[in-house]
Amino acid sequence: MPDNVATSQDLQLDLKDGSWHLPGRGVVIHGGMSQSAAEQILHAFYRDRIDHGNGYTWSYFHRLQFGGMSCALALGFHHAVLSDVHLSVSLPDAPLESGWPTRAAINAEIAYVRGVFTQQLGRVFGEHGERFDWGVAWSGFDPKAYAASAGVRYEPCPSSESPAGN
Repeated sequence: MPDNVATSQDLQLDLKDGSWHLPGRGVVIHGGMSQSAAEQILHAFYRDRIDHGNGYTWSYFHRLQFGGMSCALALGFHHAVLSDVHLSVSLPDAPLESGWPTRAAINAEIAYVRGVFTQQLGRVFGEHGERFDWGVAWSGFDPKAYAASAGVRYEPCPSSESPAGN
C-alpha cells in the first residue's frame, strides 16, 4: 500500500490534543474518555479486556493500521478513564527467531513508529518520548520485555468529560 493512502482502519494521532482518529469517523478516542465509550466506538476492532482488579483495566483492539501497517492497540484505563494508549505494529517480513521478533525486527518497528509519529506530530522522535501539552508520545526499546514499546500517555489525565460528550 502506498505511504500516503489512508484506509478506514488507519489511525491518525492529532497534534493538538493527542486524540486518535479514523478517516471518515472523526475523533475516536481521547485522553480522559470513559472505557465504555471507547469500547463502543471501537467495537468492530475489539479483541479482549483484562481487569487487574486494582483500578487498572486494559482493553485490546486489533485489525487497525498505523501509517498503513497492521497495528493493534491496548487502551489503558485507570478507574474506567483512558490514561494510556499502547500500540504494536506488524511490519511485513519482520525476521523471527523461534516465533519471536529478532532485535532487528524490534528496531525496525521502533524506527517505523518514530517515523509515523514524526510525520503526524511534526517533531523528530528519538530515544526519549516527546512531551506535549496533553501528555507524552514515545517509541523505544523495552529491555525488560525485550520488545518495542510505543504509545501515548495522557498527562495530566483529563476528566472523563469532553466537549463532544464522548
